[in-house]
Amino acid sequence: MSTQAPRQCPKCREPRPWRKDRPPGSRCARRLCLTCGAPTKPIHGRRKSKTMPAPLYRHRVQVKECDALWSRIILSRPGPCECCGKNAPAYDPGHNIGRKRCLATRHYPDNGAKICRNCHRRIDEDAEEKRALFLRLLGPERYERLQMIKKCGGRVDLQLVAIGLRALLGEHKP
Repeated sequence: MSTQAPRQCPKCREPRPWRKDRPPGSRCARRLCLTCGAPTKPIHGRRKSKTMPAPLYRHRVQVKECDALWSRIILSRPGPCECCGKNAPAYDPGHNIGRKRCLATRHYPDNGAKICRNCHRRIDEDAEEKRALFLRLLGPERYERLQMIKKCGGRVDLQLVAIGLRALLGEHKP
């Protein structure tokens, strides 16, 4: 058992070192005075078993921020659905290369299209139709560039991605 900083014992009434003790069958630990062995209240505030580590939490927050900025860029494009050409009440930002497949192209503006929900559902089911749509929207050179970025992959600095996306939107965050 580890020794912790001195605390006042309720029995001795003097600052004494404490020891953390977990009796068999109990769910929480208690502190015991090393001098007289007097127990104190149970220790509360244990870490929850499903708590996310801080670096992973920061990464997920950055990914969500970049996703929101990317969606705003795609949905701010003027005009109707880029697939069928009809005006719709609601549009979705559609990915050419899926979000989970490649983080390098996930927030790339060329990797998205403003499409209506019916087209989004139909295109996600048919890979050839999706390829034809993005070839038509981007042209062969930009489409091949996007495919090369996907193949190269690699790590992405999400802070720089967020700065670039904000610059495309015309926003400046201090």
